[in-house]
Amino acid sequence: MPIDGGTPKRLTYEEGNPIVYQWTTDGKILYSTLSHSTLPNAQLIKIDPVNMATEQIPLLQADQGTYSPAGEFFFTRLRDQGSHTKRYKGGTAQSLWKFDGSTEARAITVDYPGTSKDPMYFNGRIYFLTDRDGTMNIWSMNTDGGDLKQHTKVTRWDLADADLYDGKIICQQDADLLIYDIASDKSTKPDITLNSDFDQKRVQWISDPKSKISSIDLSYKGDQVVLTSRGRIFSVPLESDRWSEVTRKYGIRYKDAIYVNAENELMILSDESGEFEIWKTDNYGFNTPLKITNGSKNFIEDFLPSPDGNYIIYNEKDNRLMLYSKTSGTSTVFAQNDFGYSAPFAWSSNSRLVSYTATGQLTRLDLLEFMM
Repeated sequence: MPIDGGTPKRLTYEEGNPIVYQWTTDGKILYSTLSHSTLPNAQLIKIDPVNMATEQIPLLQADQGTYSPAGEFFFTRLRDQGSHTKRYKGGTAQSLWKFDGSTEARAITVDYPGTSKDPMYFNGRIYFLTDRDGTMNIWSMNTDGGDLKQHTKVTRWDLADADLYDGKIICQQDADLLIYDIASDKSTKPDITLNSDFDQKRVQWISDPKSKISSIDLSYKGDQVVLTSRGRIFSVPLESDRWSEVTRKYGIRYKDAIYVNAENELMILSDESGEFEIWKTDNYGFNTPLKITNGSKNFIEDFLPSPDGNYIIYNEKDNRLMLYSKTSGTSTVFAQNDFGYSAPFAWSSNSRLVSYTATGQLTRLDLLEFMM
């Protein structure tokens, strides 16, 4: 496609996961594909984008290739093994080979059993990425594999996907781009600004509000329903059309509102304090919500208060089941395992027995024994 944008032109019609590597000096595109091999081997193909003619490089295994002006061809036999394992030296590690078009190809990075990849020819030398100092950096060597030189010395994030043009090598480093200038022997990071469309900030009209309801609960008297939708809480009387928004403080997410007594008081999860905690409020939003639990360091998933209002059982993301006591105002580890707990919870009518679901079992625990 044109560099300034426009309609793309399709060049290949084959399977085999083609990967484009570079333009050749005669205006062809060099790419690798698995489609011409009876084995899962990558092979290199040149295609003319004008007349669509293709030419296969006469190598059984070849990937990531580059030419010298003398017609020498430098390549990796194998494709990137894909695991991004640091300092990988296994059987699928990439290494660099040289092929002159007539004799057998030969390896030129036999001195190192780890990865050498992304060959790039410039001014009589082959530049490439290798992690022989512990991190993937830019190195170079002469066309016979000798006179090794290291050009970058990054230590934290590996360099990746290197490409060369006009004496400059561009590659990825973490979330940035790094440009290495061969002539000046200096690396810079271009100041790139990506202007977003900010789709998430645009006004969204919801045509099916019911699809955004995340939880629902019926009051003890059966006269009210509380809905949780898109982080906000609404109470709905069954005998009229007037809805009340219980939570009117925005920039806070509310979840899983339930009725806790016949007075239609509510308990909800809220992240107003910075972490999700259990809060209590009234049915109409007249009163300021009151935080019940404190000091949660892990995500609270489900909760259920006891019928007498003295306890709350809830489970956290770190595989702990917690019990809040109104008398002490604190939470205690109720149970803990390696796999976690989940709702539904159920209390006995006298608030002295509770059942909960652990992985692979349903357990009942007498609170009198626990509290003693």
